[in-house]
Amino acid sequence: MGDFGSNMVLQRPPGTEEAIRKIHNLDKPGRLEEAINILHDWIQKQHHLTKKDFTGKRADESHGGKQSPPPMDTQAFWRL
Repeated sequence: MGDFGSNMVLQRPPGTEEAIRKIHNLDKPGRLEEAINILHDWIQKQHHLTKKDFTGKRADESHGGKQSPPPMDTQAFWRL
């Protein structure tokens, strides 16, 4: 996995990502990918989870073209 880059919302001191990866034993080559694969396999076995694809695709793309409901109009909701 590459560098996550800078983020204007979440600022981290230099070396934070490396330190966290070392603490959780994810600093060795291939170990982070292995952990992600283990998590992916575990998610697929969880029958109570309705969303199982977290690759960044839109909901209507990842569920065989099914359209997701339109976003709720929260302003109209609070006027009720």
